[in-house]
Amino acid sequence: MKLVMYQYAERGYRLGAMTADELPDPGNLEVKLWVNDRELQRSNTRELVYDVPTLVAFLSEIFSLEPGDIVATGTPGGLAKFRTPPTFMEVGDVCTVEIEKLGRLSNRIAAEEVTSF
Repeated sequence: MKLVMYQYAERGYRLGAMTADELPDPGNLEVKLWVNDRELQRSNTRELVYDVPTLVAFLSEIFSLEPGDIVATGTPGGLAKFRTPPTFMEVGDVCTVEIEKLGRLSNRIAAEEVTSF
């Protein structure tokens, strides 16, 4: 498991860097998620199980963190399978996530490529 996480981090996606003086309180930022411009989740980083400094310290012991790395921690309430009716994403949908003061990241859902080994 550690090897897989390390490989992902070393080849992971990076955004622009932000320093601690530019974001003095990462523990109180709004987090939102939209699918096709419909807001489906809203929370705050203060609701994380582990605060941002704890996450960064822990992950730094496992693999190299570089400026701009994205750390995916899970999801707030509002999971698709618990909605009535369920709202699973489909090919072509656009999923957008925003963290206050950090910006937005949007991705179009694509069909899974199947490869054999």
